[in-house]
Amino acid sequence: MASLNEYLGFLNTPFLFVDSEGLPFEIFNDVLIHKSTFSGNINNNLRLGNRVEQYVFQQLRNNGYKFIIENLQIIANKNTLGELDCIIEKNNIQIHLEIVFKFYLYNSSVGQSELEHWIGPNKKDSLIEKINKLKFHQLPLLYTPETTEILTNLSIAIPKTQQVFFKAQLFVPYLSPQISFKTINPDCVSGFYISIQDVNHLKVNEFYLPSKEEWIETPNPNGNGFELRELLQKVQPLHKNEKSPMCWMKEKSGSWIKLFITWW
Repeated sequence: MASLNEYLGFLNTPFLFVDSEGLPFEIFNDVLIHKSTFSGNINNNLRLGNRVEQYVFQQLRNNGYKFIIENLQIIANKNTLGELDCIIEKNNIQIHLEIVFKFYLYNSSVGQSELEHWIGPNKKDSLIEKINKLKFHQLPLLYTPETTEILTNLSIAIPKTQQVFFKAQLFVPYLSPQISFKTINPDCVSGFYISIQDVNHLKVNEFYLPSKEEWIETPNPNGNGFELRELLQKVQPLHKNEKSPMCWMKEKSGSWIKLFITWW
């Protein structure tokens, strides 16, 4: 089953946007859902993204939301067009809700705007790409003839409200961490990143290499850490495959911080 530490890491991750200004969709920001207790009945075999989705469902149910549908696949002519994460209801208001949980790194050399500067650790996705996918595919999917037919057959009305539940953990450059935020919630900054070419700047004693499932957690190493030399031996094979791992790094104060070591 999923761990309490993982759930707390999810729970303590803030919403990425403070409000919907400048966005092509309405954000979900019911802060009351943060008051939610952990239920250990989440299948640990699910991918992290799917477990996060289950955490959100759990939170919503604990705070009075009724589920009309969840994870509804839209299929036409044996082709999957997409999936509606859920339709929920509270106070007689139905909401089509899409759920997003991401890790993004700030790279000022990418794009021209604040939203365009945030990219995935492996440079294979970005915040602006996700925003556009939500705008042009995931949210419009609700209004396609195929979805309308499926919901009609289920006696479900098309919700008038669509919102996006968007959480993210953000990482700023270790060597120049001062970033000015206008659209993004600065409370989402969870750690740092550094290029493999600059790791010699790290004058610390210990590192820990968490599994992908532990990325969401607050750093709390289970076992002894290891030196930079040993870390680099573990990181090298990942970099050859253009994967940027997260590590946990022990500072002089004794506290641990999150740090991506990028291949780029």
